[in-house]
Amino acid sequence: MAARISEYVAGQQLQHVSVVFHGGEPLLFGSSRLAGLAAELRAAMPDGARCDVSLQTNGVLLTPETLGVLAEADIGVSLSLDGPQDVHDLHRLTPSGRSSHHDSEQALELLAAYPKAFAGVIAVIDPMTRPRDVLSYFGGRVLPALDLLLPDATHIRPPAGRDTDPDLYTRWLIEAFDIWFDELPELPLRMFDSLLGAVCRQPSPTDAFGFGDVSLLTIETDGSYHDLDVLKITAEGRSALGMNVRNHSVAQACSAPSLAEHSRLLSLEGLSATCRECPEVTVCGGGAVPHRYAEDGFDHPSVYCDELLALISHIRQRLTRTLEAAQPAANARRSGNGVDLAAFDMAATGSAQVTSMMMAWADQASPALTAAMRAYRDARSDEIATKLLTLPSGDLARIATTPSAVLWTRLAKAETTGKPLQALDGSYPHADATGLASLSWLVQHADDERPYIHRDDPLLRLPFGEPIAFLPFGQDASRGRAAVNDALELIGRYDSALLAELQMLCTEIQLVRDKSAHPDKTAWPQTVIATPGCYYVKSPRERKSE
Repeated sequence: MAARISEYVAGQQLQHVSVVFHGGEPLLFGSSRLAGLAAELRAAMPDGARCDVSLQTNGVLLTPETLGVLAEADIGVSLSLDGPQDVHDLHRLTPSGRSSHHDSEQALELLAAYPKAFAGVIAVIDPMTRPRDVLSYFGGRVLPALDLLLPDATHIRPPAGRDTDPDLYTRWLIEAFDIWFDELPELPLRMFDSLLGAVCRQPSPTDAFGFGDVSLLTIETDGSYHDLDVLKITAEGRSALGMNVRNHSVAQACSAPSLAEHSRLLSLEGLSATCRECPEVTVCGGGAVPHRYAEDGFDHPSVYCDELLALISHIRQRLTRTLEAAQPAANARRSGNGVDLAAFDMAATGSAQVTSMMMAWADQASPALTAAMRAYRDARSDEIATKLLTLPSGDLARIATTPSAVLWTRLAKAETTGKPLQALDGSYPHADATGLASLSWLVQHADDERPYIHRDDPLLRLPFGEPIAFLPFGQDASRGRAAVNDALELIGRYDSALLAELQMLCTEIQLVRDKSAHPDKTAWPQTVIATPGCYYVKSPRERKSE
């Protein structure tokens, strides 16, 4: 298997491949053997190609020792957990009939302590449960991702319970969406996030709905190649490709006619006539392919067609009402509340208005920073916080709108509400004394010329985690700083007012490298919402080397 995957990655010149151990229960294989297999897979990769490895587990066999082995081997873990005990145990009892919830919940708590290894949670919907019970259970926890799945069903075996209550699933989905939308929007729930995006014409990241292409290949434990494993709910042997790793390459498996047919079913041309004529076809995409199956094949709408249409319509209505309610405020902002927008648009004429806006922001940010610092001092008796709070109020106000201060304030506030912020890599950074030391430095250097270029401030690195590498402090960083200073000088010679505005709005510039980026990627430079006023940019040398 490792050799075949490596051969395919090299042949297709891929930069990245993901391998997911699924099941059944992959932990039955043993954590040490899984770690060894992950190492073998990565060792087989061609130069420059990255192999991400993860697994899906019910968590019953997950222990601190097991998770330690998996985390050390850089294997991501996604947990199957349907909710609180009365919900989870409806369908996930042990073979002896015992509750499995305690073990699965312990696994959830273990994973929370290993955020870099925690990939998320998958839960299957049971419409006989209360949506609030499920959403409240997950909403009270820190999750990198949550996906709610409709139960596997086809036109041959329709969803359970719908024969006696046609609206059973519709009611559950709409109530769950409203709870999420109104009360738990920070919960990263893929089904609803994806549908909101699809309604706004964004491409769907899931094969549960929307158009796409076949992006996976299943390899069974006997080495046989299969299509999407969920297709097994349709007909005996429907997922099998008739090939195996011993005698066939991955490229040969990918050229199987059934995979081409699966790909066609994910396009507009592959949908039933009913779907092609539906006004929501670009959102729904016909629904999940297995759910379209009937005795004569896949030329049907999803068995959940009514539910999907009702949910999409409801999401449109909620989104429309929300935007309409926000319209007066948006109109007020658009009119500028007396601001001369034509003057504001140009650096040469907008400096007074930019200065006024920054002062108004500082008036809000300064008390927020002070309050967060007081709460931190009172909870921990922290010496740095105590010292900062004894400074004249104007000293803190001068740094309150810096990227580091804004992020530290947000981190401290988020922790008091029990809903910490999540970094790009899924970890959960904290407001701590190290961050306060960075703020202390800013107070001492508030009069220095800005922007600060590639300053050693750990707070500015927190929003990212592993995917982003910051240039090491040394020759590379010195070369990068020189290039940035040359660029700023060039801007100043072109338009001194533009440079002055940039220096007012951008207080930090950090030199970075995106380790996950394609060599031709040009998305950097960019700003990050968690650190307004900080600009993250590739150095010229890094751009050439990649």
